[in-house]
Amino acid sequence: MAPCSDSKNAVFLHGFNVTPEEARAWHSEMFKRLWQSGSKARFHAVTWRGDVGWPNALRYHEDVVSAFATAPHLKNYVNGLSGEKIMMAH
Repeated sequence: MAPCSDSKNAVFLHGFNVTPEEARAWHSEMFKRLWQSGSKARFHAVTWRGDVGWPNALRYHEDVVSAFATAPHLKNYVNGLSGEKIMMAH
């Protein structure tokens, strides 16, 4: 295995209506696909509460509040990374 790059960071944020287990699966899959494509960027998986409850369509506003609550923490985290930053979201 080649070492990770010190100059690139790939940050992946999962989407709305994703449980914690599904988020981990998405993160794993994205890491695997990036690695298999030859990426040596450091991979950062970001999780947020995007599945407040059933039915999600009726509680979407609560997920939006959760996203806005997560945003400043994500901003601080990403700003603290050195090197190039590649943001990905689903």
